[in-house]
Amino acid sequence: MAEQGSTRHGQGLLGSGALYSLSTVAPVLVSLLITPLITRALGADGYGVVGIGITIYQFGSIVLSLGLSAAITRHAIIAGTGVAGATALVWLGALVTVVGGGIVAAFVPWWGPGLLAGSSDAGALIWPVVSAVALSILTLCQSIFRAIDRTKTFVALGMLSAIAGPAIGLAAVSITAAEPGVYLAGLAAGHSVASVAALILLPRIPRSAFSLAELRSGLAMGLPTVPHSVTGALLTIVLVACATQFDGVAAGGRLQLALFLGSAPMLILGAFNNSWAPLVYRQNDADRTAFLSRSMRAISLLVLTLVAGFCTLVEPVARFIAGPQVYDESLRTASLIACTATALMALYLVNTHLVFLRGRTLALAATTPTSGAIAVASALGALALWPQHPAVLAVGVPVFHGCQALWAWWLSSRTGYPPTPIAGSLPLLALAIALPQLTLWTSPNLLVLAIASVVVVGGAAVMNRAVLRGLR
Repeated sequence: MAEQGSTRHGQGLLGSGALYSLSTVAPVLVSLLITPLITRALGADGYGVVGIGITIYQFGSIVLSLGLSAAITRHAIIAGTGVAGATALVWLGALVTVVGGGIVAAFVPWWGPGLLAGSSDAGALIWPVVSAVALSILTLCQSIFRAIDRTKTFVALGMLSAIAGPAIGLAAVSITAAEPGVYLAGLAAGHSVASVAALILLPRIPRSAFSLAELRSGLAMGLPTVPHSVTGALLTIVLVACATQFDGVAAGGRLQLALFLGSAPMLILGAFNNSWAPLVYRQNDADRTAFLSRSMRAISLLVLTLVAGFCTLVEPVARFIAGPQVYDESLRTASLIACTATALMALYLVNTHLVFLRGRTLALAATTPTSGAIAVASALGALALWPQHPAVLAVGVPVFHGCQALWAWWLSSRTGYPPTPIAGSLPLLALAIALPQLTLWTSPNLLVLAIASVVVVGGAAVMNRAVLRGLR
């Protein structure tokens, strides 16, 4: 019976995980289409401002949600008040987000110029704050849809946000003025449309569902995860700021684009985690360890496939979306360095599920910032050793995720749950770590890369065919 349960849930993992990935792939595909037009319209410095603005709203959307997203999903599945109580948390969290975003926006004249190294476009950074508020509300809403298996609603809202923002921004730049602030305002408008739609689609609840006690409980679990969740985005901001101070706004925008490209496999892995985490929560205690071990094999094969595909396509894709004004070899180098972190992220996820299931998130408020600090120190150390290669700043990304994987393993060992056997997944993850490095060092042509990727992934699939057969 346990094996049948694992198979059934495995189908949920792969099927709904693939569907969730659409909401993650959509922004990537939109960027592939929009970014070349924006870089050509705004130039290197103009895109530098846009790149920093994108980093700001990615960071801000995490901070302003107060960590309630994970708490809401968990609450809807295992708490006594269920979906009604979790939905009430969404509305209360949205109110707090709007107030917090208004305060941050009021102080843009103080922090904006410093972030853009004195650029006259600092006032345009108010729009990323608006985007951060909207995306934060959208994330809170999606946490409900994830918990109640409204996968199509989750995905549709994610795709609306991904498509509407860039489309409106591009139209605004084309119709009015080719300025970074105009494009960022269009992004904010699209993100706001998606967040309002998400609020409208929330389940109906009675007024009695609103509880300050449950809000306090949600914040008690969620707030410690804010430093945990925000550190990754903050790491990108710090690395981009270092590149900006070291070599100008154009270099900062170039590194932001490189980190965005390099994180694409991790974004898709995170999308599958939207399916993986609820499935782990729903397992019986007796079956959970076996399910985690088996699903980790499938996730590891996914990681290898994503990394191999990335290594094959990174150079032509980077040249296309960056255009001749922004692209140089450092962009490809930084992207491949960042991509190395994908396998390390998988090691982090398999253990952190148990930490969130137990609700012991307090330690994350210390462990994740520590990982971020180590990552920044490593990146700056690499830059000091190779100052002629600012792309080495990207080394901070795999260092961060490597530290996170170690912390997650340690924290999971303190939850009381049995450790997850992952020995069968390690060869696949080792290959996923090695491929970007080999691509970087050997620089083979596209055909050789494609053939090698097919051979590696195909061989790995054959070696793990028993796992795949059980997850059909």
